[in-house]
Amino acid sequence: MLVTVVTPTYNRAASVCAAVDSALAQTHADIELIVVDDGSTDDTAARLAAYDDPRLVCLAQENRGQSAARNRAIAQARGELVAFLDSDDRWPTTKLEEQVAIMVTQPQVDVLFGDRVDVRDDGQVQHRLGLREYPVNMLIELLFSNVVNFNSSMVRAHVLRSHPFDESLRTGEDYDLWLRIAQDALFLYQPRTWLFYSVADGRLSQHYEDVFENNRVSMQRLMQGPSARVPTGVQRSIWCRFYSRYGRHHAAAGKRMAAARCFSQAIAYAPLSTIGWRAMVALLVGRI
Repeated sequence: MLVTVVTPTYNRAASVCAAVDSALAQTHADIELIVVDDGSTDDTAARLAAYDDPRLVCLAQENRGQSAARNRAIAQARGELVAFLDSDDRWPTTKLEEQVAIMVTQPQVDVLFGDRVDVRDDGQVQHRLGLREYPVNMLIELLFSNVVNFNSSMVRAHVLRSHPFDESLRTGEDYDLWLRIAQDALFLYQPRTWLFYSVADGRLSQHYEDVFENNRVSMQRLMQGPSARVPTGVQRSIWCRFYSRYGRHHAAAGKRMAAARCFSQAIAYAPLSTIGWRAMVALLVGRI
């Protein structure tokens, strides 16, 4: 079964070849790898041009962001299944083979995902991230936290065509996608390492304020939408967790007043919960 691998890249000449090599080295060889150069100004194009593999398709566009780059690749994808691989990440060699086997035997599954290993520039493992158990309600689970390791995922192409990435978002676009898909799609989690995630400096995910603000808009849009199915009490718990987490990021960045405002919002949403109160106390006594 043909799998389309989608890799957007922007000024990642130093790492994009490792990602490309990771995709082309998969034991499931029936792939097309679509790399979209999103307006790079380094020598990304020259490095990609050095490959001599008919499975690699290179597209170029003006800088429009990862969402636009992914949508362009998905629009011309020939595979029934799509896997995402950012240009500074890598996969275990059997990742696609294992996932295709599951998607073939379980046609009801729309999104398949697994665990990730965070890797530093020096190759050392920093952290292993996975779920302790499979969530009963994926939509609610996602509203509490983005539990889907994006580049570990495999998605049916028709789902992505009916739920394109929001091109107005430059960060948090993957979370926005999962929230929209989770309203009517079936997710399946497997406790397998399917992603080696780079924690090098410069990742978009490190721009935490933009990420949190975009996440907030996506969550609010879903919970206030006409098809919202999230009880009010659950929504209050979700926002309490959200602002507690946001505040901790502010505190880690040394923005103590912004952290205090977030913790106050968390408390206001769920005053009987200890989550916001514990965070506020930790801030006041200097523990975060």
